[in-house]
Amino acid sequence: MILAAIGGATAVTLGRLVDARARVSSHREAFARASAAANAIALDVQNCVRDADLTHARVAITDGGDARTGPRDELLVLMRSLRPVRGMGTRTGHNEGIEFEAGYKVIDSLSGPVLWRRVDPALDDTPDGGGVASPLAESIVGLSFEALDRANWIADWDSDEDGLPYAIRVEVTGRSDDGRTTAVARRVVAIDRVPLPPQDEEEESSEETPPASEPAGQPAGGAS
Repeated sequence: MILAAIGGATAVTLGRLVDARARVSSHREAFARASAAANAIALDVQNCVRDADLTHARVAITDGGDARTGPRDELLVLMRSLRPVRGMGTRTGHNEGIEFEAGYKVIDSLSGPVLWRRVDPALDDTPDGGGVASPLAESIVGLSFEALDRANWIADWDSDEDGLPYAIRVEVTGRSDDGRTTAVARRVVAIDRVPLPPQDEEEESSEETPPASEPAGQPAGGAS
């Protein structure tokens, strides 16, 4: 009976250790997936174009709300990169320039939700299409973006109307392959503000004020 009790306690302890080890492994997998995706997004945001003329810069956040599995926000940013979209081996890859629009969104597939990154050379008349889209990370169940105005985080933002934000907060939720664990990775990227150009000072009048006339009978330069 003693041996049976010891064996049962040992089996329970080993089972708990194996289960705890599996949970830790699942959490590490989910967090590594979310962290890699958050780093890629933060890099594009960090390299966004800063320009006092907002027609040459773009940061847009579309609030996707909270779906059943998690938030599904979308991000569009005009950023600078030296890596061509279509590769250096193609003829079109040499003339793409260094400014690209990058878009992020989560799309459901047969294997689960996938985070996609779309890159298009420069801004065009179709900001939500074109370019080259590629899957960035699988099993991303949540994607959230917020923009900082001065003191508040805003869930819906468009630099065409609101100007460039002071910072972007990125939150990515990843899920492990076994579906047991989810983990969240957060990044906050500050955006340097472009100072407004100084206003032109009013031109000083070139006309000189004529000197006051001397009193009648008084010679110029004082009394004789």
